[in-house]
Amino acid sequence: MALVFGPNQITFDATANIGNDDSANFNFFVGAYSYCINAEPEVAVLKGRKVFENLQIGRFCSLGRNIKFVLARGHNIKNVSTGCVELFLNRGGQPPVIKPFAETQFNQKGTVIIQNDVWIGDDVTIMPDVVIRNGAVVANGSHVVKDVPPYAIVGGNPAKVIGYRFSEEIIEKLQKIQWWYWEPELIRKRGSDFNEDLEAFCEKYLEKSVNYVRKDTGEDNYFVFVDFMETVPNYNEIVQQFLARYVDSPKQLVLFIRNDFDEKISNEVLNNLKAIANYTNTSPMKCKIKIVEGDINCAVEHLLESTHFLTTRCFDVVKFTCICDQVGIEIIPGTDSLIQFR
Repeated sequence: MALVFGPNQITFDATANIGNDDSANFNFFVGAYSYCINAEPEVAVLKGRKVFENLQIGRFCSLGRNIKFVLARGHNIKNVSTGCVELFLNRGGQPPVIKPFAETQFNQKGTVIIQNDVWIGDDVTIMPDVVIRNGAVVANGSHVVKDVPPYAIVGGNPAKVIGYRFSEEIIEKLQKIQWWYWEPELIRKRGSDFNEDLEAFCEKYLEKSVNYVRKDTGEDNYFVFVDFMETVPNYNEIVQQFLARYVDSPKQLVLFIRNDFDEKISNEVLNNLKAIANYTNTSPMKCKIKIVEGDINCAVEHLLESTHFLTTRCFDVVKFTCICDQVGIEIIPGTDSLIQFR
C-alpha cells in the first residue's frame, strides 16, 4: 500500500485508490505538482466496524522516503486492557459482541491533512488528527503528533517548532496570496518573480489575491461536503451523530452536494437526505439540517456563512481548510468514529 508519485507526474488535482480489498481500500487525494518518493498509510482493519480514513495532500508538496501516515490505528487506553483480544469480548461461549463506536467513549481518529507547499523529510511518522499547514517543513525522522503552523519548521519526537521560514508579516501575506492555486500557465508567466526577494513578491501580488471574508449569520453552522462518490461514504454517520448530539441545541448542519462533477448524486440518496432534513426541520428538535446543491463557488459562499467545517474524503477539502484558516472557521475531522462536534 505504498504511495509513490514522482515530480511532475501529477499535474492536476487527483484522487487515487489504495488497497486490494474492501477491508483496506480507501481513496486519498493529492494536489497538482506534489511528489512522494515513498510513503505508507497504515490503515486499521476492524471487523464489524466502519473506520473512515482521510488522507489529503495539497499542491506543490514534497514528500521524502519512508513516510508513515498512521490512520485509525489507535487503542482504547481507557479500557482495562489495550489488547485486541477477542476473549475480552466473549460472553459465555457466545460469539464476541462488538459495540459500534457510537456506543463507546473511544474515538478512532483517521484524518491527516497536508496543505500546500509542504516539505516532509525522510523517515517521518504522522499521527492521525493532524493538519500540516501551508509552507511548513518537517525535518527527517520527526514524529508529528499535533498540528503544524503555517511556514513552521518542526523536528524531533514528538515534533516541536524549532523556527519559522519567514516573519509573521510575510507568512500572513503568503497565506492570502495562495500562489499554489494559480493556474500553471500563470505560474510559468510569473516564474521569475519567485526568485525575487519575498517583500517584492508579496508587494506585487498581495493586492491581486482573493480576500475571503466570513459572513456572521448569527447561526452555528456545520458545513460538510456529502461524500456521495465514495464506496463507503460517511455522511450518514455525520448526520446521525449530529442529530444525537444537538437534538436540543440550535445548531444547523449544512450538507453540501457538489453538482459540478461528471458523477451526480443518485436520486435515491438525494431523496433520502431530503426526507431526513424535512423530518428534522418539522420536528420539535432544535437542531436543523439544510441541504444545498451547487458548484465550488456556491460551496465557498456557504462555507463563509459557517462556524465549523467537517472534513470528509472529497475534492477541495485542502483548499477549504485554507479558507477556514484565513477567516477563523474551526476545522473538525469528519471521518473520526466519534466526531468532535463543538
